[in-house]
Amino acid sequence: MRLRDNISSSLEVYKEKFLYYLDAFIAVLLSINLLFAGYYYSIAWISLVILIPAIIFRLIIDRNLYRPDTIFIILLIIFILIQVISSLFSIDPRESLFVVRRRAMLYVLFFTSVMFIKNPVQLKQILAAFIIFSTMVSIIEIIRFISDPNRLTAPLNEFRITYFGHPVTIAEIKMLTLVLITVFLLSKETFLLQKKWLIICALPILYTFYLTGSRGAALALAGSLVVIGFMRSKLFVLSFVSAVVLFFIFAPPEFTQRLLSIGDLNGKGIASRVEMWETSFQITHDYPVFGIGSGDVIKVYERYTKTRYVGEGHQMHDNAIHLLVTTGFAGLAAWLILMLYIFIRQIKIYRRTRGNDTLNSLALASLISMIAFQIAGVFDWNYGDFAFSFVLWIFISLAFLAEKFNMDIQKA
Repeated sequence: MRLRDNISSSLEVYKEKFLYYLDAFIAVLLSINLLFAGYYYSIAWISLVILIPAIIFRLIIDRNLYRPDTIFIILLIIFILIQVISSLFSIDPRESLFVVRRRAMLYVLFFTSVMFIKNPVQLKQILAAFIIFSTMVSIIEIIRFISDPNRLTAPLNEFRITYFGHPVTIAEIKMLTLVLITVFLLSKETFLLQKKWLIICALPILYTFYLTGSRGAALALAGSLVVIGFMRSKLFVLSFVSAVVLFFIFAPPEFTQRLLSIGDLNGKGIASRVEMWETSFQITHDYPVFGIGSGDVIKVYERYTKTRYVGEGHQMHDNAIHLLVTTGFAGLAAWLILMLYIFIRQIKIYRRTRGNDTLNSLALASLISMIAFQIAGVFDWNYGDFAFSFVLWIFISLAFLAEKFNMDIQKA
């Protein structure tokens, strides 16, 4: 009897050690996804492919983990099911289901973050590494920009850095990074890095963000920073608005021309979007309930109009309109309800964590990331941008992690 108890006790000890190292391995894979998503996309996907079976194996051994929001899970499943139904009735079910499956894999990052990041210290290490890595990549981008012969032949307002990926994707990832830095720069406590280092890190990221030439992301970042300022520091709002005004007054035209063109209704950017949106409504008229599926949209798009602009018809450059075309009113409604639910939860968590500055800052970073994502999504199909979504879902999880950590504090 005693021997059996000793064996059982030893096995339990080995199991705990194994789970500890397995959880650490999962956290490393999650970190790799966050760090490399925007800059080395293939590494992030390989990490995700390894991450999923690791999580399944972990849950088979022991399911004693923090469980995410049940309502969120239900709403997410409904949205995925509608996409599956839409795919089954599409012109290319196999291609559409492939896209839906890849997109569903990204949701794993949200659940991994919430379930396997154990405490604020571990989260701090992951986010600090992300900021430092983003800074190093930005410095490399600046060096390559300075030595790039193409910048000497093209006007600055037409030059966009593409050294590590599509400029819009890179811009929106930098947008979220700058949101995170700004939130903790204006927090009372030091959490990620000392504030002087946050400022130093922000400078190359901000400069390379500008060099991407992404107007939608720039508008989203500006709006997000104003919201952060109103929630944390009115002086920051005044300083930021003053800096923007001075930039547009004194900066040479080649620095401001592209940003100002966002309001040019006759420009190619706006004209192509209007063309796509008008065609989208024609498609929706014929496929109102479940849309045309998430496959190669251009095949259906070209039935309705002849493309005139580069990239026209492959995606609708607006989250809501693209979902309306691909998943119909059913899919759009499910997505809007899901996004609204997440947004409401983020606000509630932000209010509940006001007594803890660090957790409150995490909730605010998550909330502002959602706002920035939605603003940028008016001009771009960023919900369908896989590289951006790697980072987005981890950033959204920050509020839910803050709630989890707050519950741990209350239990203690």
